[in-house]
Amino acid sequence: SFDVTAKKLKVFKVETIGDCYMAVTGLPNPDESHAVHMARFAYQCLMGMKELIRELEAILGPGTSDLALRVGMHSGSVTAGVLRGEKSRFQLFGDTVNTASRMESTSERGRIQVSQETADLLMAAGKSHWLKPREELVVAKGKGELKTYWLDPTKKRRHTKTHKDIRVAQEIAVNNPNAGPGEAPFDDKYARLIDWNVDVLLHHLARVISCRSRSPSRGSLVNHSSEVALLPAAINDVAEVVALPPFDADSSKFRRARPDVSMLQQTRADLHEYVKRIALMYRDVPFHNFEHASHVTLCANKLLNRLINSDEYESEEALHNATFGISSDPLTHFAIVFAALIHDADHTGVPNAQLVKDKHELAVKFDNKSVAEQNSVHLGWELLMDPRFERLRKCIYQTNVERKRFRQLVINSVLATDIADRQCNEERQVKWDKAFRKKPNEDASPLQLQEDMNRRATAVIEHIIQVSDVAHTMQHWHIYRRWNERLFHEMHEAFQTGRVSVDPSTNWYIGELGFFDYYLIPLAMKLKECGVFGASGYEYISYVLKNKKEWERKGKQVVQEMVLLYKDAEEQEESSYDSDYDSDDLEYDSPGDLSSVDDEDDIDSLSEGN
Repeated sequence: SFDVTAKKLKVFKVETIGDCYMAVTGLPNPDESHAVHMARFAYQCLMGMKELIRELEAILGPGTSDLALRVGMHSGSVTAGVLRGEKSRFQLFGDTVNTASRMESTSERGRIQVSQETADLLMAAGKSHWLKPREELVVAKGKGELKTYWLDPTKKRRHTKTHKDIRVAQEIAVNNPNAGPGEAPFDDKYARLIDWNVDVLLHHLARVISCRSRSPSRGSLVNHSSEVALLPAAINDVAEVVALPPFDADSSKFRRARPDVSMLQQTRADLHEYVKRIALMYRDVPFHNFEHASHVTLCANKLLNRLINSDEYESEEALHNATFGISSDPLTHFAIVFAALIHDADHTGVPNAQLVKDKHELAVKFDNKSVAEQNSVHLGWELLMDPRFERLRKCIYQTNVERKRFRQLVINSVLATDIADRQCNEERQVKWDKAFRKKPNEDASPLQLQEDMNRRATAVIEHIIQVSDVAHTMQHWHIYRRWNERLFHEMHEAFQTGRVSVDPSTNWYIGELGFFDYYLIPLAMKLKECGVFGASGYEYISYVLKNKKEWERKGKQVVQEMVLLYKDAEEQEESSYDSDYDSDDLEYDSPGDLSSVDDEDDIDSLSEGN
């Protein structure tokens, strides 16, 4: 039974020694999530042993209950090799093996004891809620006194929140800002995500404010105190072309200067309050949650910075023209990351098509068009219009022209993430063809040339959000796998609870291949075609092609593993896994600096503070 479990969880059985079962993860094949996999293996073995004892007790009598299993775990480097002799076998040597043995011998019956080293890896992977410090220090032979932890992988980070729960938490945050620790709606992980999103938004907003101070806005001013949230449905405000401002030589001189945010403490506080409330609007579903929104913000910010900070052009005006005016407008940059932040707010974990089929209240409200996306825009804009954010709105836009541009950019960006609506996809493809595949008119007037530039800018801005929304498919395989499993989990959970009618496992492998061929690869190719992202276009294409190839080779096995994972969770409720997944140990870029960033970036590395 242990061997079967080991094979399923990628654990390598080394040997059995007397009454001891020795296993390892990360060998012979490297595994970045070895501590998490071993923790889950240890717990399943513990549960399997308890079940066996109950069965034996019924057959052999009550004395059988004296049998028990204890487990110890330690992490570190080992020496591995094959010992020759009559019974050649694979063997491990070193202090790590000895310490693991001490963890087992000092553990207690029916419990899993882990060392500080293993606990550190689990904490870095976002599993600190699995751990409880052992009250007393453990005296281990040859090691002295050691601090250790008890492991319980069934402990949840937080309960699964309903929509009502979220609204209650929001009311606590809104009406009682000085609530005590017991009433806090966020754990440390989400607090870090909120802080990082605030930093990104503030970085771009500081540039908006800086450029406006050097080149004052022209046009009629917005009366911020009388703004209303009730506006036409977002889909009615989608713009064919969003007009960006022309090149301004004066403000462009300061565009690359790192903005000074030290004088914007009140703005930071306002942004923090706004982002906190947006975070509360995200439901606790496996994929379309606040972590996903933060990952999309990460990727959008990354693409923006590569576009803005390009050194391939001789002058700021040349860069302005090459990027169709996007590089020169800080308000556009802020609008893009703002849209990324709110784009899935209040997502139910169910596709639009199912909401329409069920005649859900949101589908009725938004006339069955881009239901989830319109709802997210509505919630994000309604919150921004709250009187307490009047000061923040004055920082974002001051004139009616700026306000219109900001709203159009947010709406176009968020609604561009509706990739399941065939009509919307066809309309976006027509827009792209007109922008980049239509033969240019050599006799066009300056006004027409400016409109053509704005059309290209609009298409690229929408494309940034679309790519960012699925950027996990254009990064390293392990990142793609992690987010793919989250999406599978979300759809499987919806199926099990009767919210969708189709079991995702029946077509997941073939469906992913089609997704690669008909959406992801063409999407990545457009990064190169538009010509504004330099080498990044080639990087994204390379990764998406590699991931497709890996999926062709491993996808069927991956699906089978995911099915078994959730089948086990259903059959044995106490060993079900929580909805948090493995984390990366990767560095995370600051909002305005990409010098240390590569395509392995994943939001988990930020959310767990690695």
